This record gives sequence, C-alpha cells and structure tokens, in this order.
Amino acid sequence: MAINDKQKNGSIDYSKITAWKKKPPRRLGSKKIRCFIFQCRNIPSADADGSSDSFISVWNPEGDHYRTQCIEDSLNPIYLETIEMLYDMADLETAPPVVLNIWDKDEDLLDSTDDYLGRAVVYLKDASSNLTMNEGGDEDAYCNIIPEPKWHDIRIGFDET
Repeated sequence: MAINDKQKNGSIDYSKITAWKKKPPRRLGSKKIRCFIFQCRNIPSADADGSSDSFISVWNPEGDHYRTQCIEDSLNPIYLETIEMLYDMADLETAPPVVLNIWDKDEDLLDSTDDYLGRAVVYLKDASSNLTMNEGGDEDAYCNIIPEPKWHDIRIGFDET
C-alpha cells in the first residue's frame, strides 16, 4: 500500500522505484514428507556380542519426535517403515535436510542410555522423489509413481565423509 499526495508530488510511477520492482517473497508452504526407511547395512557394533539393537530417530525442524522400531542383534537391520512429517519450505532447493540418527538401544540395569551409532543427512533435493517440475516452474507430485530406493551414507561424528 502506498499513500501519495498528488497535489504536492504529482503522480508516481511505482515501477521505477527499486523496492517495488522486487517480487514479494513466497510464503513457506507446508509439505508432507514421507521417509520410507527400508534397511541399514554394516552399521557399527555396540554390544559385547558384536551386534547392535538399533533404531532410527528422525529429526525435523518442528521438534517432533519420530522413531522406528528397535531391531535386535543385527548389523544389517531391516525396518520397512514409513515416517510422515510436515516440513515448511519454499522449494526443495532450500528445504532443511532430513536427519536420521542411528542408535543402539540399551536396556541394561546399570547403563540404560542409548548409544549413538551414526547419522545420515538427506537433503530433499538429493532424495528420491515423485515430484516433477511443470511448465510453470511449480512442482507436481505424481502419487502413482513410487520413488526408487536410494542408499545414504552414515556419518560418525561431524565429518563430511
């Protein structure tokens, strides 16, 4: 909205004013993200018997807690679970990543804290998706197309590799 006194200032061509040339920022849209968690392979062992009782917790920007079931005594656990969450984002390029933390469940009487095994960071622009760009530059979701599964590396600590 602009207020101008035409008698004092005359008419103003707003298209020549820098602030009016910019397009307004897009509002963040809420998108449903589905994480299809199939399996892990070769995760680190954390138990004395050389295996792990692993589960995966999913971090999201809203602070909600999501996690898979615990698979006991396996270094190659198979989960076959889907976790759904809402993300606020303008587009896939600027969306926050999905962070999957892998834990070893400990139910020992002396030490009941879960052991951290590693982390997979999945940027949505690099994830397998059923989104395609239409002619207008917007994203269309094709619900009948199943995204191809994709492996994501687990990082231990804060290394990029």
